[in-house]
Amino acid sequence: MSPFTFPGTKVSTEGTMKGEMTRAMFAGLAALGCALVFWGACALPLDGLPVGSSGGAPGTGGHGGVATGAGGATGTSGVGGIASATSTGGVGGMASTSGAGTGGVGGTGSTASAGTGGATATSSTGTGGCAPGTKLCGTTCVVLSDPATGCSAADCAPCSSNHATPTCNAGDCAVMMCESGYKDCNNNASDGCEIDTTSDVSNCAGCNNLCPSPANATATCVGGVCGGQCAGTFGDCTAQAGCETDLSNDTGSCGACQRACANNGVMTVACATGLCTSTCSSGKGNCSQPAAPAVDDGCETNLNNNPASCGACGKACPSGFNCQSGLCGCAATDANCDAGAPAGTFQCPSIPGADLCKCGNTVCGFGERCKAGGICG
Repeated sequence: MSPFTFPGTKVSTEGTMKGEMTRAMFAGLAALGCALVFWGACALPLDGLPVGSSGGAPGTGGHGGVATGAGGATGTSGVGGIASATSTGGVGGMASTSGAGTGGVGGTGSTASAGTGGATATSSTGTGGCAPGTKLCGTTCVVLSDPATGCSAADCAPCSSNHATPTCNAGDCAVMMCESGYKDCNNNASDGCEIDTTSDVSNCAGCNNLCPSPANATATCVGGVCGGQCAGTFGDCTAQAGCETDLSNDTGSCGACQRACANNGVMTVACATGLCTSTCSSGKGNCSQPAAPAVDDGCETNLNNNPASCGACGKACPSGFNCQSGLCGCAATDANCDAGAPAGTFQCPSIPGADLCKCGNTVCGFGERCKAGGICG
């Protein structure tokens, strides 16, 4: 390779040595310029005097910030190339998604003016978002541990507050405590405390506490206490479990527990359809038959002298008549025998026992009176 010569000079051994020294000097300067840039290429001819080199490679811009964080640091600009008459300044740093890159440093001057500074890059602000441990519900960032907006990062549905105080546990809804009288018996927080232990026969006073079904009864839970509702005509009248007594026909509990049929004037005690239907001694009638809860009065009616039930329950004597030995009589009063008969055709003669009406010459039966036409009836 021929040594580089200036115009009007000659080549000599001394010139050759000086040329080599000059080349070494510029090579060193070129290496120094390369060391000042982060990325880029230096072009320095070794065959003569140096020409203007290009500016350093663009600096890389900082990255945009994490959601809601600040933008990345400003990019570092490229270092300007070593100047010559035609040297160009370094190119500005590349745009980041946040801060702008700083322009490149101008080229170092030689016999010409310094290189032009690098261009400034345009930047944009990083995209917003919610911080770690939060999530976006509507337009608001909320913490993941708030049961009012759910405990999962995937949605914002609130935890169930059905008779419960909800909480969050490892990203899931959980029941922290239940209202008094309620329990979370299915261990499923989605329905809160779903069981009313004061009335649930399967969970009476506590989860899985099943009330037994007594005989002739339906199990109940009242106030957290197991019991039973007797079926039909049955009653729970003894210490024996269940509803063991049929109140429709039990003479000791007729119509109600411990309501016994009375023995007053009774021949045979009996209970039917919850009423005391006892048969009576002679001359007595079981006419009232009071229903529970009234106390039974046995065979309370004297059929021998009761005008309302003379001889039988409900057999009433005509107005003004009396009842003697279970027979209705006109009570020795002629007017009692008038049932539309002509005047002077009826009378009530006094006779032993119950008095009988007499229509003309006809003696009527017990309880009969004289009707129009003079007949008994």
